[in-house]
Amino acid sequence: QLADAAHNRATAVEDVADAGKALYALLGPEQQLIADNRLAVVVLPMVTVGSPSRDRQGDAGPPPR
Repeated sequence: QLADAAHNRATAVEDVADAGKALYALLGPEQQLIADNRLAVVVLPMVTVGSPSRDRQGDAGPPPR
């Protein structure tokens, strides 16, 4: 059941990503800049949360030895 739930979530995320890419392709250059800035605010925290090296260093530096 856990594997099925994870698979369903992954499929849903892929569907959203595909729809986002299709929409992004229709935007003009100025609209893409706005979208880039707004998406960075949403996506960046998801990418950096829970990353030990980023939490300590504040960047994407190499992991500690």
